[in-house]
Amino acid sequence: MAEVGLEDNKENRKRLDIILREFLGYALTDECPLVWKEIQRYLADPALKMKMLEKIQRRMEVSE
Repeated sequence: MAEVGLEDNKENRKRLDIILREFLGYALTDECPLVWKEIQRYLADPALKMKMLEKIQRRMEVSE
C-alpha cells in the first residue's frame, strides 16, 4: 500500500481490493486465492507491476 501512497487501514484495503479485482477482471465474488495468484504474477514482473501500480494510483485519485 505504501508504494501507491495509501495509509494501511480497513477502508483503503477494501478500496484496493475492489480496484485490483476490476483491473484483473475478477468479480468481488471470486475467491481470494485465485485473485492473489494473479496479483503475484504481476508483482513478479517489473513491467506488469508498474502497470498495476499506475492503474491503482489513477483509480485512487478518481475515487477521492
